[in-house]
Amino acid sequence: MYNQMPPKVEYYITEYGITANKIIDVMCSWGRHNIKIQQQQGEEVKLLENN
Repeated sequence: MYNQMPPKVEYYITEYGITANKIIDVMCSWGRHNIKIQQQQGEEVKLLENN
């Protein structure tokens, strides 16, 4: 923590936290696959923009 206003804090992910990447990768893969299926069925898929 830094002695300044507004307060500033730096966070770091632990090695254990990094293990969640496997789960997130599977969910992202599922999402990409699901989008392709919806598009093949003629549905319009709107994606959120990254800010």
